[in-house]
Amino acid sequence: MTQRKARVIVEGYGEFVTNIGTNLGIFLASKNLLILPCNGQGLCGQCRVYVEGKVSEPTGNEILRGLKDNYRLACQVKILGDVKVRILQKPGIKFSKASLNISLKKIKPLFKIARSDELRNKHDLILLTNNLRFMDKYFISFKNIVLASRRELESFRILLIDLGTTKIAYQVVNDNGNVLLEDMIFNPLNIYGMDIISRLVKAYEDEKTYLSMQKTLLDKIIEIVKNNHVIAAIVAGNSAMESILLGLPIGQLIEKPYQPYVKGPFIKLVSVKEATIPILVMPMISGFVGGDAFSNIIASEYLNTPTPYMIIDLGTNTEVVLVANRDEPRIYATSAPAGPAFEGYIRSGASVYTGGITHVEITGFRIDKPAFKYEGEPIGIMGSGIVSLVAELLRHGLIDKYGRIVKGYEIVNNSKGFIIADTRGYRIVFTQRDLREFQKAVAAVKAAWRILLNKAGIEPNELKTVYLCGLFGSSIKPDDVLITGLIPPVEKKKIVIAGDMVLSGLRIAVLDEEYYDYALGLLRKIRHVNLAKENNFMKIWVDSLRFENP
Repeated sequence: MTQRKARVIVEGYGEFVTNIGTNLGIFLASKNLLILPCNGQGLCGQCRVYVEGKVSEPTGNEILRGLKDNYRLACQVKILGDVKVRILQKPGIKFSKASLNISLKKIKPLFKIARSDELRNKHDLILLTNNLRFMDKYFISFKNIVLASRRELESFRILLIDLGTTKIAYQVVNDNGNVLLEDMIFNPLNIYGMDIISRLVKAYEDEKTYLSMQKTLLDKIIEIVKNNHVIAAIVAGNSAMESILLGLPIGQLIEKPYQPYVKGPFIKLVSVKEATIPILVMPMISGFVGGDAFSNIIASEYLNTPTPYMIIDLGTNTEVVLVANRDEPRIYATSAPAGPAFEGYIRSGASVYTGGITHVEITGFRIDKPAFKYEGEPIGIMGSGIVSLVAELLRHGLIDKYGRIVKGYEIVNNSKGFIIADTRGYRIVFTQRDLREFQKAVAAVKAAWRILLNKAGIEPNELKTVYLCGLFGSSIKPDDVLITGLIPPVEKKKIVIAGDMVLSGLRIAVLDEEYYDYALGLLRKIRHVNLAKENNFMKIWVDSLRFENP
């Protein structure tokens, strides 16, 4: 079948022809007419164009930025007919590829470099503060922090760290808010277990193991600090990761009352090259909902997101936040033990760190077997690839709503499964057992958001926005998360793919001191929901195992 064509007239550059359904941003980038700073994920907001003609409807990421009257993000546009385009992008600015770029309303850094006449000791980096309180041996609380710097640290560089259960993502920003660099590494604590409970139990049962965990994690943070020549760092993670980093007692996290020992915020001072570098650790909310969820709230509130709205940060420990009302703040937060299936830990799994298949489509059938098309390297299948694969299997009736593989399968090692790729020495297989692991992870997340909505008395269709966050979240398509039930059933235009929104929140916190103070006040208004204590949790979880939205 011949594909239908469309004319693309680019103001100042001439006329081109492409296929109907082509992504406008990718097409313009292929002609070297436009760059996609965030690889076309809708995160940076820089590929702005004015477009006339037949195109797809605006996405949640475009609506979030207030784009209207034919102003669009090229990477979010599908060409559906002849179009005329005017490119508005200003090239040469560096933006994050992983996190939602949020324009700062004002810049008043939480940290600053002191003038030479403020130095108490001209030989070493020292910490000055207007209100420094030593609470106990575990942490320091603070109001305002001022840094005095030796000459080689006079460049303002702040390190932002998202301390995830599986991965550590980080960025370096300057005092203008520009992202100078970003990277990601495996969390070195993976050797102690892929989930937080396994790590906590090992640490609780053996003090030497706990001390080793803390040293391993702290050494890795210090290494990142040292390699990037920063004057300070700001860290956010779940309650378990933050507690281990700080060396806090952890027994109360795995036994009643299932709460962090103290909630923070915290300052930890570390020595790096004869200098003392402060590490600000974000406050924990409650239970396993830590500074990462708090950072997500900072980012979403900074955007004045209309209420009610929801944040779902997918990962091994998935945080779900519901901001029900801003006038009389009702904020609900919980964590769902989704397990490592979202991070690619299945038979042929791969992680963001190693790379792999990010998206899967079924293009047709050969006899009765599906033919798969995939994006990414066929060395394994990543979390976003699993979501898209399961969505496709559901669309084509190859699995049923109960998570059973019913047709189109191969027999792989005495189990039903699908062969996604078999090339370059790699055989990418998705089995019935893999599907069950993914199904349980989805059910945990679905039960979490259902319970929060029930608590607030809000129906899914009342939500104004759903932020989908996480390192692999930027590669997920809205249609895929809707059909699998990972998020509430809302209109696609209400879904914002936010990438690593923890880093977005940290950037705001460290560069807008007044807003950070405001955000600390929100902590008192957040109601933590412990799913384990909910009488109907298991019933809702079992009901949520079905691949359908309630």
